[in-house]
Amino acid sequence: MTTTEALINAAFPNFVINVSDPEWLAERAILAPLIDTVASINKQMIEIMPGNSTTFISIDSTLTEEETVTILLNFIIQ
Repeated sequence: MTTTEALINAAFPNFVINVSDPEWLAERAILAPLIDTVASINKQMIEIMPGNSTTFISIDSTLTEEETVTILLNFIIQ
């Protein structure tokens, strides 16, 4: 077991069993000083989660004003 795995197990005991409980997750965190460390820990935790992962892409700007209105309306309707 690596040091990172031990850290994950200490902060998130029985992670695979409890991962679907939002209250359980909200009570836990692993803090790291470097973004690379955070990315590495996140990657390891995603790899042990059951099921398939999904990546959602977001935008913060549009090319034209017309696209802004369309995207805003689609967001409001959903």
